[in-house]
Amino acid sequence: MLSSSHLTPLKTCPLEIYVRGRRDITPTENSCVVPRSLFDALTLLYGALAPLFEASAYLFDALTPLFDALAYLFDALTPLFKALAYLFDALTPLFEALAYLFDALTYHLLFLTYNFQQKS
Repeated sequence: MLSSSHLTPLKTCPLEIYVRGRRDITPTENSCVVPRSLFDALTLLYGALAPLFEASAYLFDALTPLFDALAYLFDALTPLFKALAYLFDALTPLFEALAYLFDALTYHLLFLTYNFQQKS
């Protein structure tokens, strides 16, 4: 098993990224050195994406009250749906009784029709 003394610390990149070819900054041993073209490409990419991220932040800030309102609405409607569930549970025996009644009436009408056909 390795102890912490056996592990070498990872080389971390400081907040500044040193660009190869700049003479006014001397990178240290722990600094990140990137080619100038990559640095320029990343700078352009960040410049292009920054407005998109800023717009998304404004959009999410604008949508937050809507989602809060929907949460309050669903919280308010929960008792209504529970009441409807209890109502349907209470009405189930009534509908079952009506089904038996219609079955009995259907059987009775079929019996009357059969008797009427037999007599004629």
